[in-house]
Amino acid sequence: MPITRAEAGRLQLQHLREEDPEASDDDDSVDPGEESNPEADEIIRSVHTKLRYDTSQLSPTTEGRAKAGLKEAFTLGHCSLYNPSQSSEYFAFQIFETVNFSVRIGAPDSEYRELTCHCDNDPRPCRHIFWLLDQIAEHTLTSAEKAAPLPLTKRGFSPSSLSAYHQITSAGPRLFQELDCELRTSPDASYPLPPSPSSVSAERIQDVRDILSTFTPQPPSLYRPDIFASLPASPTATLFPDDLEKTLAHALLANDDLFRHLRTLVPTSHCATTFFHKQRARTTAALAALDAHIATRAGPAVSVAQTGAAIGAAVAAILARVHEARSPLSGAARRAAAEALCLVLLDVAGRDADVYDSPVWARSREQALPLRERNLFVRLFGGAAAEAEAGRERFIVDGLADLGDAARGVVGLVEEARERFEANRAPRAYAEKLAWLAGSLKAGEVEAAGMGMGMGKGGKRLGEGGGAEGRGSKRMK
Repeated sequence: MPITRAEAGRLQLQHLREEDPEASDDDDSVDPGEESNPEADEIIRSVHTKLRYDTSQLSPTTEGRAKAGLKEAFTLGHCSLYNPSQSSEYFAFQIFETVNFSVRIGAPDSEYRELTCHCDNDPRPCRHIFWLLDQIAEHTLTSAEKAAPLPLTKRGFSPSSLSAYHQITSAGPRLFQELDCELRTSPDASYPLPPSPSSVSAERIQDVRDILSTFTPQPPSLYRPDIFASLPASPTATLFPDDLEKTLAHALLANDDLFRHLRTLVPTSHCATTFFHKQRARTTAALAALDAHIATRAGPAVSVAQTGAAIGAAVAAILARVHEARSPLSGAARRAAAEALCLVLLDVAGRDADVYDSPVWARSREQALPLRERNLFVRLFGGAAAEAEAGRERFIVDGLADLGDAARGVVGLVEEARERFEANRAPRAYAEKLAWLAGSLKAGEVEAAGMGMGMGKGGKRLGEGGGAEGRGSKRMK
């Protein structure tokens, strides 16, 4: 039976590889019966980060390891820092699958200056090394560096002039927090220092509650107090009939492997993004409850003061989560926070009205209340006749300013809010602050675009999902 030219090429390549295992594999991706583009075949994409890699410099064996590392699912346990602040320091990342592996990345004078994994004695990079470098690249490269395929070499990869070690040290603690990977400093090179049991327990409880609450309408602080308020000192994996959430919570607290796998599926930034959406829903529900009561005087009594307090608490919760020092957020999560704040600002910008000024409330005692008890806009921002209370000019605006690049993605929403404020009785101080924010964000966006640097290191993630960016740009005037 005759064979195609592509099949002949594959057989010839196979013969060459049998003679030389390190032979180049430029034509390795040829499929039977069809022609292949050699340049396209040399590009592979990570299923984890979606980054593209150029494998043209790899041997067939090493390319196979790269493909495995960029496809298989591993989890990070922790990272130990040995010989800190010395020229021989190195990082030991603990990567988990069925068994545990340690990948070591050292300084130029370290014994681990070449990337090393103890899964075997082969000096060539293994799948664990390719997987780890892919994770590091996702959190350290700029959007411009991610745009083109990253060249893979026999030592791993070289996206820039910096080695993997220097990328880790340049990123600092932020990298380990974004990887959800605990960094332990080990002065004794014989064994990593374990963290204190009390701190591990407190953080684990917080993380488990955060993860499980993500799947419910409740924020972490209100999620299942019956589970987390009375935990034993050393939780064990216990079956609680008819209570899946309690059973899972105890299993996650008792089983490190189970927790690591779920933490990988539900990372910190995903939990934060869900939290921001819940706080946005909280303000929407508070405004809806006020409108329903004002329209009919029926149902539970809801006042302007109660609604203002609910909105203020939601905004404060968003800002507190953004500035949580223990787990800095990804660009996508910060973008979600900026969008939530902007949408709250838009909602209240159109609330400059006396809610009791209607026939439904005629001759009621509510009509005699002070203006700030009848007008939500005045309660939150003050009125034009009297300047805002101290600090009111910073409500939401300072939070958006602190979000930097993430807030630039919703500059259209900020512009729309500014226009609404100009049409209302906004205090001069707040109107000026909001105008300053809109101008600063627009100027920063133009500067970044002019420099060809996009949105910075979080730029790719900020645009994912088409959420706030699409809305902001479409609504810009």
